[in-house]
Amino acid sequence: MAKKAISKTELARMRDNGAVVVTKANILTVTTITQENKAYEILKAIKAQLTLIEKKRTSITGPLNQSLREANTMFKTLAKPLNDARKIINDKVLEFKLAQEEKAAKKMATKEKIQASHVARGHEAHELVPEVAETGDSVMQKRWTYDLVDISKVPAEYLQLNLGAIRKAINGGEQNIPGLKIYQKPTLSVR
Repeated sequence: MAKKAISKTELARMRDNGAVVVTKANILTVTTITQENKAYEILKAIKAQLTLIEKKRTSITGPLNQSLREANTMFKTLAKPLNDARKIINDKVLEFKLAQEEKAAKKMATKEKIQASHVARGHEAHELVPEVAETGDSVMQKRWTYDLVDISKVPAEYLQLNLGAIRKAINGGEQNIPGLKIYQKPTLSVR
Protein backbone atom coordinates (compact mmCIF):
# COMPACT_ATOMS: atom_id res chain seq x y z
CA MET A 1 0.00 0.00 0.00
CA ALA A 2 1.32 3.45 -0.91
CA LYS A 3 2.33 5.79 1.88
CA LYS A 4 -0.10 8.68 2.37
CA ALA A 5 1.29 12.08 1.44
CA ILE A 6 -0.45 13.68 4.40
CA SER A 7 -1.14 12.20 7.84
CA LYS A 8 -4.44 12.49 9.68
CA THR A 9 -2.70 14.53 12.37
CA GLU A 10 -1.27 16.96 9.83
CA LEU A 11 -4.65 17.20 8.10
CA ALA A 12 -6.38 17.96 11.43
CA ARG A 13 -3.75 20.63 12.25
CA MET A 14 -4.31 22.31 8.87
CA ARG A 15 -8.07 22.21 9.37
CA ASP A 16 -7.73 23.74 12.86
CA ASN A 17 -5.37 26.46 11.57
CA GLY A 18 -7.96 27.33 8.92
CA ALA A 19 -10.71 27.64 11.55
CA VAL A 20 -8.49 29.87 13.71
CA VAL A 21 -7.72 32.17 10.78
CA VAL A 22 -11.43 32.44 9.90
CA THR A 23 -12.18 33.42 13.50
CA LYS A 24 -9.43 36.07 13.37
CA ALA A 25 -10.78 37.36 10.06
CA ASN A 26 -14.30 37.68 11.50
CA ILE A 27 -13.23 39.69 14.55
CA LEU A 28 -10.65 41.81 12.72
CA THR A 29 -11.44 45.46 12.12
CA VAL A 30 -9.38 47.62 9.83
CA THR A 31 -9.78 51.28 10.71
CA THR A 32 -6.15 52.22 11.45
CA ILE A 33 -2.76 51.71 9.85
CA THR A 34 -1.78 49.39 12.72
CA GLN A 35 -4.89 47.25 12.06
CA GLU A 36 -4.14 47.32 8.33
CA ASN A 37 -0.61 46.04 9.06
CA LYS A 38 -2.06 43.32 11.32
CA ALA A 39 -4.45 42.34 8.49
CA TYR A 40 -1.51 42.20 6.12
CA GLU A 41 0.37 39.87 8.50
CA ILE A 42 -2.68 37.58 8.68
CA LEU A 43 -2.94 37.62 4.87
CA LYS A 44 0.74 36.65 4.61
CA ALA A 45 0.10 33.75 7.00
CA ILE A 46 -2.95 32.71 4.96
CA LYS A 47 -0.89 32.81 1.75
CA ALA A 48 1.82 30.66 3.36
CA GLN A 49 -0.80 28.16 4.55
CA LEU A 50 -2.46 28.08 1.10
CA THR A 51 0.94 27.49 -0.50
CA LEU A 52 1.56 24.58 1.87
CA ILE A 53 -1.90 23.13 1.16
CA GLU A 54 -1.34 23.46 -2.60
CA LYS A 55 2.05 21.71 -2.31
CA LYS A 56 0.44 18.87 -0.35
CA ARG A 57 -2.43 18.65 -2.85
CA THR A 58 -0.12 18.51 -5.86
CA SER A 59 2.13 15.97 -4.12
CA ILE A 60 -0.91 13.66 -4.12
CA THR A 61 -2.62 14.65 -7.38
CA GLY A 62 0.51 15.23 -9.47
CA PRO A 63 1.48 11.56 -9.79
CA LEU A 64 -2.19 10.62 -10.30
CA ASN A 65 -2.58 13.21 -13.06
CA GLN A 66 0.66 12.04 -14.69
CA SER A 67 -0.54 8.43 -14.60
CA LEU A 68 -3.90 9.49 -16.02
CA ARG A 69 -2.19 11.40 -18.88
CA GLU A 70 0.01 8.39 -19.64
CA ALA A 71 -2.96 6.00 -19.59
CA ASN A 72 -5.05 8.28 -21.82
CA THR A 73 -2.16 8.63 -24.28
CA MET A 74 -1.56 4.88 -24.34
CA PHE A 75 -5.22 4.01 -24.97
CA LYS A 76 -5.69 6.83 -27.48
CA THR A 77 -2.68 5.46 -29.38
CA LEU A 78 -4.14 1.94 -29.29
CA ALA A 79 -7.56 3.16 -30.48
CA LYS A 80 -6.28 5.40 -33.31
CA PRO A 81 -5.71 2.73 -35.98
CA LEU A 82 -9.09 1.18 -35.17
CA ASN A 83 -10.82 4.56 -35.45
CA ASP A 84 -8.98 5.21 -38.72
CA ALA A 85 -10.06 1.82 -40.09
CA ARG A 86 -13.64 2.42 -38.97
CA LYS A 87 -13.72 5.75 -40.81
CA ILE A 88 -12.25 4.22 -43.98
CA ILE A 89 -14.81 1.40 -43.96
CA ASN A 90 -17.71 3.73 -43.07
CA ASP A 91 -16.79 6.01 -45.97
CA LYS A 92 -16.65 3.07 -48.39
CA VAL A 93 -19.99 1.65 -47.23
CA LEU A 94 -21.62 5.11 -47.40
CA GLU A 95 -20.25 5.59 -50.91
CA PHE A 96 -21.71 2.21 -51.93
CA LYS A 97 -25.09 2.94 -50.33
CA LEU A 98 -25.32 6.34 -52.01
CA ALA A 99 -24.49 4.73 -55.37
CA GLN A 100 -27.21 2.13 -54.78
CA GLU A 101 -29.72 4.88 -53.93
CA GLU A 102 -28.72 6.72 -57.11
CA LYS A 103 -29.27 3.55 -59.19
CA ALA A 104 -32.70 3.05 -57.61
CA ALA A 105 -33.61 6.69 -58.29
CA LYS A 106 -32.56 6.32 -61.96
CA LYS A 107 -34.65 3.14 -62.30
CA MET A 108 -37.63 4.96 -60.79
CA ALA A 109 -37.15 7.91 -63.14
CA THR A 110 -37.10 5.50 -66.10
CA LYS A 111 -40.33 3.85 -64.87
CA GLU A 112 -41.95 7.29 -64.51
CA LYS A 113 -40.90 8.24 -68.06
CA ILE A 114 -42.32 5.03 -69.48
CA GLN A 115 -45.55 5.49 -67.55
CA ALA A 116 -45.82 9.12 -68.72
CA SER A 117 -45.44 8.01 -72.35
CA HIS A 118 -48.19 5.36 -71.85
CA VAL A 119 -50.49 7.98 -70.29
CA ALA A 120 -49.76 10.34 -73.19
CA ARG A 121 -50.96 7.59 -75.58
CA GLY A 122 -54.15 7.16 -73.57
CA HIS A 123 -53.21 3.90 -71.86
CA GLU A 124 -54.32 3.16 -68.32
CA ALA A 125 -51.63 3.96 -65.73
CA HIS A 126 -51.06 1.90 -62.62
CA GLU A 127 -49.45 3.16 -59.44
CA LEU A 128 -45.71 2.68 -59.63
CA VAL A 129 -43.93 0.54 -57.06
CA PRO A 130 -41.04 2.57 -55.66
CA GLU A 131 -37.55 1.30 -56.35
CA VAL A 132 -35.67 0.19 -53.25
CA ALA A 133 -31.89 0.37 -53.17
CA GLU A 134 -30.29 -3.03 -52.68
CA THR A 135 -27.88 -2.91 -49.75
CA GLY A 136 -26.54 -5.07 -46.95
CA ASP A 137 -27.21 -5.03 -43.22
CA SER A 138 -25.79 -1.63 -42.33
CA VAL A 139 -28.13 1.31 -41.82
CA MET A 140 -27.50 4.70 -43.37
CA GLN A 141 -28.91 7.72 -41.61
CA LYS A 142 -29.06 11.23 -42.96
CA ARG A 143 -28.42 13.98 -40.46
CA TRP A 144 -28.79 17.69 -41.06
CA THR A 145 -25.49 19.52 -41.16
CA TYR A 146 -24.09 22.66 -42.82
CA ASP A 147 -21.15 24.25 -44.62
CA LEU A 148 -20.28 27.90 -44.14
CA VAL A 149 -21.11 29.75 -47.36
CA ASP A 150 -20.89 33.46 -46.42
CA ILE A 151 -20.10 34.45 -42.82
CA SER A 152 -21.18 38.05 -43.46
CA LYS A 153 -24.75 36.79 -43.88
CA VAL A 154 -24.81 34.70 -40.72
CA PRO A 155 -27.03 36.30 -38.02
CA ALA A 156 -25.15 37.63 -34.98
CA GLU A 157 -26.46 34.91 -32.62
CA TYR A 158 -24.68 32.30 -34.75
CA LEU A 159 -21.34 34.13 -35.14
CA GLN A 160 -18.07 32.82 -33.73
CA LEU A 161 -19.52 29.71 -35.29
CA ASN A 162 -21.23 28.72 -32.09
CA LEU A 163 -21.44 25.09 -33.09
CA GLY A 164 -23.72 24.24 -30.18
CA ALA A 165 -26.25 26.96 -31.09
CA ILE A 166 -26.11 26.05 -34.79
CA ARG A 167 -26.54 22.33 -34.07
CA LYS A 168 -29.46 23.04 -31.68
CA ALA A 169 -31.20 25.28 -34.24
CA ILE A 170 -30.77 22.72 -37.03
CA ASN A 171 -31.94 19.86 -34.81
CA GLY A 172 -34.95 22.04 -33.88
CA GLY A 173 -35.93 22.25 -37.54
CA GLU A 174 -34.15 25.41 -38.69
CA GLN A 175 -33.03 24.91 -42.28
CA ASN A 176 -32.43 28.48 -43.40
CA ILE A 177 -29.62 30.29 -41.61
CA PRO A 178 -28.15 32.95 -43.91
CA GLY A 179 -24.50 32.31 -44.68
CA LEU A 180 -24.73 28.58 -43.96
CA LYS A 181 -25.52 25.74 -46.30
CA ILE A 182 -27.64 23.32 -44.24
CA TYR A 183 -28.05 19.81 -45.57
CA GLN A 184 -28.31 16.21 -44.49
CA LYS A 185 -25.04 14.34 -44.40
CA PRO A 186 -25.22 10.56 -44.50
CA THR A 187 -23.67 8.73 -41.57
CA LEU A 188 -23.45 5.03 -40.96
CA SER A 189 -24.96 3.13 -38.05
CA VAL A 190 -23.90 -0.48 -37.76
CA ARG A 191 -26.23 -2.78 -35.82
